[in-house]
Amino acid sequence: MKSSIVVRRKHGLPPAEARQLLTDVARDLQKKYGGTVKWDGPTMRFTRPGASGHVQISDGAVEVVVDVGLLLRPLSSRIEREITTFLDEHLQA
Repeated sequence: MKSSIVVRRKHGLPPAEARQLLTDVARDLQKKYGGTVKWDGPTMRFTRPGASGHVQISDGAVEVVVDVGLLLRPLSSRIEREITTFLDEHLQA
């Protein structure tokens, strides 16, 4: 059984700049934790052992959805906090 984390934030970045920022972060996380990342239009899909999800970029908004598996569920609050902190620090609304 999975638990979902959903974080939405407004942003003031051009779509290409938001996409590049999220791509850079995804690469860093991929190196650190493994998994795969793939863009499908404005949606970045990711998967790794214990978690999967997507990041949806639209004009003025970003939505991050992470489905957390059983083993990572105890870390859900920390994962959500880190996503929220990153988005708040890097996206200007």
